[in-house]
Amino acid sequence: MKLIPYFVYKKISDRRRDEIIQFLKSNSTADDYSLFTHQKTNNLLISRMITDNNFIVRRNINYRNSFLPIALGRIIEINNKTYINISVRMHWLIIIFSTIWFTPLFFAFIALLYIDTVSIEFILGVFGLIIGGYLLIQVSFWFEAQKLIKIFDKIFSDN
Repeated sequence: MKLIPYFVYKKISDRRRDEIIQFLKSNSTADDYSLFTHQKTNNLLISRMITDNNFIVRRNINYRNSFLPIALGRIIEINNKTYINISVRMHWLIIIFSTIWFTPLFFAFIALLYIDTVSIEFILGVFGLIIGGYLLIQVSFWFEAQKLIKIFDKIFSDN
Protein backbone atom coordinates (compact mmCIF):
# COMPACT_ATOMS: atom_id res chain seq x y z
CA MET A 1 0.00 0.00 0.00
CA LYS A 2 1.35 3.41 -0.96
CA LEU A 3 1.34 6.54 1.18
CA ILE A 4 -1.27 8.34 -0.92
CA PRO A 5 -4.26 6.85 -2.78
CA TYR A 6 -2.90 7.27 -6.32
CA PHE A 7 -1.15 4.99 -8.76
CA VAL A 8 -0.16 4.75 -12.40
CA TYR A 9 -1.00 1.68 -14.46
CA LYS A 10 1.00 1.12 -17.66
CA LYS A 11 0.39 -1.57 -20.22
CA ILE A 12 1.76 -2.38 -23.69
CA SER A 13 -0.59 -4.24 -25.99
CA ASP A 14 -0.38 -5.77 -29.45
CA ARG A 15 -3.98 -4.76 -30.10
CA ARG A 16 -4.60 -1.70 -32.20
CA ARG A 17 -5.74 1.51 -30.52
CA ASP A 18 -9.07 1.36 -32.35
CA GLU A 19 -9.77 -2.13 -30.99
CA ILE A 20 -9.03 -1.04 -27.43
CA ILE A 21 -11.21 2.07 -27.73
CA GLN A 22 -14.04 -0.01 -29.20
CA PHE A 23 -13.72 -2.57 -26.41
CA LEU A 24 -13.80 0.24 -23.82
CA LYS A 25 -16.90 1.72 -25.44
CA SER A 26 -18.67 -1.62 -25.70
CA ASN A 27 -17.97 -2.45 -22.03
CA SER A 28 -18.94 0.89 -20.57
CA THR A 29 -22.09 2.91 -20.05
CA ALA A 30 -22.28 6.69 -20.21
CA ASP A 31 -22.19 8.38 -16.82
CA ASP A 32 -25.66 9.36 -15.66
CA TYR A 33 -24.93 10.41 -12.09
CA SER A 34 -27.76 10.77 -9.63
CA LEU A 35 -27.71 11.12 -5.86
CA PHE A 36 -30.79 8.94 -5.46
CA THR A 37 -30.50 6.16 -8.04
CA HIS A 38 -27.85 3.72 -9.19
CA GLN A 39 -27.23 2.64 -12.76
CA LYS A 40 -28.14 -0.99 -13.17
CA THR A 41 -26.13 -2.28 -16.12
CA ASN A 42 -24.08 -5.34 -16.88
CA ASN A 43 -21.15 -3.30 -18.19
CA LEU A 44 -17.85 -3.30 -16.35
CA LEU A 45 -17.24 0.44 -16.46
CA ILE A 46 -19.07 3.75 -16.31
CA SER A 47 -17.50 6.25 -18.70
CA ARG A 48 -17.35 9.97 -18.38
CA MET A 49 -15.41 10.46 -21.59
CA ILE A 50 -13.95 8.15 -24.22
CA THR A 51 -12.24 9.74 -27.23
CA ASP A 52 -9.71 8.43 -29.74
CA ASN A 53 -6.78 8.91 -27.35
CA ASN A 54 -8.15 9.60 -23.86
CA PHE A 55 -10.71 8.23 -21.46
CA ILE A 56 -12.08 8.82 -17.98
CA VAL A 57 -13.85 5.85 -16.40
CA ARG A 58 -14.82 4.35 -13.07
CA ARG A 59 -15.94 0.87 -12.11
CA ASN A 60 -19.65 0.05 -12.40
CA ILE A 61 -21.11 -0.80 -9.00
CA ASN A 62 -24.66 -1.25 -7.73
CA TYR A 63 -24.00 0.37 -4.36
CA ARG A 64 -22.82 3.75 -3.06
CA ASN A 65 -19.08 4.15 -2.47
CA SER A 66 -17.45 7.54 -2.06
CA PHE A 67 -13.95 6.07 -2.35
CA LEU A 68 -14.47 4.61 -5.81
CA PRO A 69 -11.34 5.43 -7.85
CA ILE A 70 -11.45 7.35 -11.10
CA ALA A 71 -9.17 6.27 -13.95
CA LEU A 72 -7.80 8.84 -16.40
CA GLY A 73 -6.20 7.11 -19.37
CA ARG A 74 -4.24 7.90 -22.49
CA ILE A 75 -3.79 5.48 -25.39
CA ILE A 76 -0.90 5.95 -27.81
CA GLU A 77 -0.10 3.73 -30.78
CA ILE A 78 3.55 3.57 -31.89
CA ASN A 79 5.12 1.01 -34.25
CA ASN A 80 2.26 -1.53 -34.09
CA LYS A 81 2.30 -1.41 -30.28
CA THR A 82 -0.30 0.34 -28.17
CA TYR A 83 0.82 2.05 -24.97
CA ILE A 84 -1.82 2.58 -22.34
CA ASN A 85 -1.04 4.95 -19.46
CA ILE A 86 -3.67 5.21 -16.74
CA SER A 87 -3.55 7.28 -13.58
CA VAL A 88 -5.98 6.18 -10.90
CA ARG A 89 -6.97 8.61 -8.18
CA MET A 90 -9.76 9.46 -5.80
CA HIS A 91 -12.66 11.71 -6.77
CA TRP A 92 -11.82 15.40 -6.32
CA LEU A 93 -14.62 15.88 -3.75
CA ILE A 94 -13.05 13.23 -1.53
CA ILE A 95 -9.64 14.89 -1.90
CA ILE A 96 -11.12 18.24 -0.83
CA PHE A 97 -13.03 16.65 2.08
CA SER A 98 -9.90 14.82 3.24
CA THR A 99 -7.89 18.04 3.18
CA ILE A 100 -10.58 19.84 5.20
CA TRP A 101 -10.73 16.91 7.66
CA PHE A 102 -7.00 16.34 8.18
CA THR A 103 -5.61 19.88 8.23
CA PRO A 104 -7.26 21.06 11.49
CA LEU A 105 -6.70 17.67 13.13
CA PHE A 106 -3.02 17.76 12.27
CA PHE A 107 -2.57 21.32 13.60
CA ALA A 108 -4.60 20.49 16.71
CA PHE A 109 -2.41 17.45 17.37
CA ILE A 110 0.78 19.51 17.03
CA ALA A 111 -0.63 22.26 19.28
CA LEU A 112 -1.76 19.75 21.91
CA LEU A 113 1.75 18.36 22.16
CA TYR A 114 2.98 21.75 23.41
CA ILE A 115 0.23 22.34 25.99
CA ASP A 116 1.18 21.01 29.43
CA THR A 117 -2.31 20.78 30.92
CA VAL A 118 -3.82 18.49 28.28
CA SER A 119 -4.24 14.83 29.21
CA ILE A 120 -2.51 12.13 27.20
CA GLU A 121 -5.89 10.52 26.49
CA PHE A 122 -7.08 13.62 24.67
CA ILE A 123 -3.88 13.78 22.60
CA LEU A 124 -4.20 10.08 21.74
CA GLY A 125 -7.87 10.64 20.81
CA VAL A 126 -6.92 13.31 18.24
CA PHE A 127 -4.10 11.11 16.98
CA GLY A 128 -6.59 8.23 16.67
CA LEU A 129 -8.89 10.40 14.52
CA ILE A 130 -5.97 11.15 12.20
CA ILE A 131 -4.86 7.53 11.91
CA GLY A 132 -8.43 6.21 11.65
CA GLY A 133 -9.33 8.62 8.86
CA TYR A 134 -6.12 7.84 7.00
CA LEU A 135 -6.67 4.09 7.25
CA LEU A 136 -10.30 4.43 6.16
CA ILE A 137 -9.25 6.27 3.01
CA GLN A 138 -6.36 3.92 2.24
CA VAL A 139 -8.21 0.64 2.75
CA SER A 140 -11.32 1.82 0.92
CA PHE A 141 -9.37 3.17 -2.06
CA TRP A 142 -7.03 0.21 -2.51
CA PHE A 143 -9.84 -2.33 -2.07
CA GLU A 144 -11.66 -0.76 -5.04
CA ALA A 145 -8.46 -0.05 -6.98
CA GLN A 146 -7.55 -3.76 -7.04
CA LYS A 147 -10.89 -4.52 -8.68
CA LEU A 148 -10.27 -1.79 -11.26
CA ILE A 149 -6.83 -3.24 -12.04
CA LYS A 150 -8.41 -6.63 -12.76
CA ILE A 151 -10.84 -5.00 -15.20
CA PHE A 152 -8.00 -3.20 -16.98
CA ASP A 153 -6.00 -6.42 -17.18
CA LYS A 154 -8.99 -8.07 -18.85
CA ILE A 155 -9.58 -5.18 -21.26
CA PHE A 156 -5.95 -4.67 -22.27
CA SER A 157 -4.85 -8.30 -22.44
CA ASP A 158 -3.74 -9.53 -25.84
CA ASN A 159 -5.94 -12.63 -25.77
